[in-house]
Amino acid sequence: MSEKIHIDISNESHDSHKDLGAEKRSEHIAKASGENRPVRHEHKDKIDEIISKIEKSAKNSNELPTHQEDTKREDEYKKMHIGGQLRKQGLKQSVARIQKELPKHQRVFSKFIHNSKVDKISEATGATVARPSGLLAAGTFSLVASIGVLTICRYFGYEYNYLIGLVSLGAGFLIGIIFEGVIRIFKRA
Repeated sequence: MSEKIHIDISNESHDSHKDLGAEKRSEHIAKASGENRPVRHEHKDKIDEIISKIEKSAKNSNELPTHQEDTKREDEYKKMHIGGQLRKQGLKQSVARIQKELPKHQRVFSKFIHNSKVDKISEATGATVARPSGLLAAGTFSLVASIGVLTICRYFGYEYNYLIGLVSLGAGFLIGIIFEGVIRIFKRA
């Protein structure tokens, strides 16, 4: 059982394979391998039909898209599929996965917070309420007003009302928002 199949792969035999048809090629390989049996294709008609279909549907290299067209298509595909809907779906999956790991009381609170209606309200108020200029003005005005009123109360002997701190915080916030609006109006003009 130590037979070796010797196939001569010189340039002559390699070039001759290009010119041979499928049937002749298999006969040539059979002869080179030492087999003396004739090679028959039972489905020769089907093979020829398949080859002709392939040749008809094959595209010429001029018909193939260029590298630039391929990259444009890939960019359009990426832009088209990475959108709001995919982001929302990814967020939902992440939140659901994290909520499964939370204890029950935290899971209930998390479901309430991540409800779409609560989330929309939170986003809307976050854009208007938590303005940096409003918070800075609120803190500064509240500090100055509270210190001023506290000094007056001590000097004249009045009782200090702690509601003044909260009222001055709200008034300072409104002053900060108004100040920011005035600055935006002057920047546009």
